[in-house]
Amino acid sequence: MDSFESGGVGAGIVIALGLIYKIYQAINHKHIRSRCCGRELDASLDISETGNTPIKVAPAPDVK
Repeated sequence: MDSFESGGVGAGIVIALGLIYKIYQAINHKHIRSRCCGRELDASLDISETGNTPIKVAPAPDVK
């Protein structure tokens, strides 16, 4: 691989990361509302940070 090829690979990676970031910005914190054929769909997209966040699970109901 010569310097031109490695430069092209590096530029391609930077462009790909830029596109992924722009897509992330476009869909994060969006509210979507749709009405079709008398039905209504309401959704919200929010991408949160990952980490050691504990998951809260509701206890199972007592079945007798």
